[in-house]
Amino acid sequence: MEVITEQKIKIDITKEDFLDYQNIQFSGVTNMWNVGLVVELSNNLTEKKCLAIMKNYEELDKEFK
Repeated sequence: MEVITEQKIKIDITKEDFLDYQNIQFSGVTNMWNVGLVVELSNNLTEKKCLAIMKNYEELDKEFK
């Protein structure tokens, strides 16, 4: 699913990206606003993808349920 960032840049977020993000979120290992650590803990997320997921979380959650 493509989402648009604040700078109007399209970023492709895959189901795998979203599930990777959620796995970290549900683990409780870190505050999700610590994007640098989320990137380190993830399999393939970038800072831009993390921020795009945060901004579009509800929409992505509905899409990938």
